[in-house]
Formats: sequence, C-alpha cells, structure tokens
Amino acid sequence: MNQLQAVAMNEGVQRKQGLWSKAGRARLEALSLAPWAKRRREDLLQLLDQLTLNIDDLTKALEREASDRAEVRYLIFREFSRVILFLNMME
Repeated sequence: MNQLQAVAMNEGVQRKQGLWSKAGRARLEALSLAPWAKRRREDLLQLLDQLTLNIDDLTKALEREASDRAEVRYLIFREFSRVILFLNMME
C-alpha cells in the first residue's frame, strides 16, 4: 500500500486503483483532513505529478530511440502479431 492510499483509507475511502483516475484524485483532493495529513497529501500529490512528468519524458525519449532501431521495430511487430494470433485462436 502506498502512502496516498493510506491517507485515503484512513478517511474511509477504499478505491484501490480508482484513486489514480481523475475522479479518484478529485475525491482524494476533496477529503477534509487534519492539517498534518493535508500537508502530507499535498506533498505526495506533488511528488506523484513530478514523477509522472519524468516518466512521460523518459517514455517519449525511449520511444524515439526505439523507433530508429530496426530490431526494436521487429520485436514490437512480432509481439503484436502474437497477440493478434492469440486473439484469433480465442474466437
């Protein structure tokens, strides 16, 4: 359990993955908390936002680098083909 989930659970909110949706985040931000818990929630949400930006930047850089490499394109195509084959077998 992470610390944002703990803040929510302490207030009776048990949304698990739902906390990471827009509605879940709005509910988390709307909780009426004691001053120390409010500060902790704000700090954690700020950290989450920063980490999300960093991860997005790294993902974009990785995708740019990967798109220039033939072996990566081949692996992506191969995995995509396997998924399509599997889905066709399930019908």
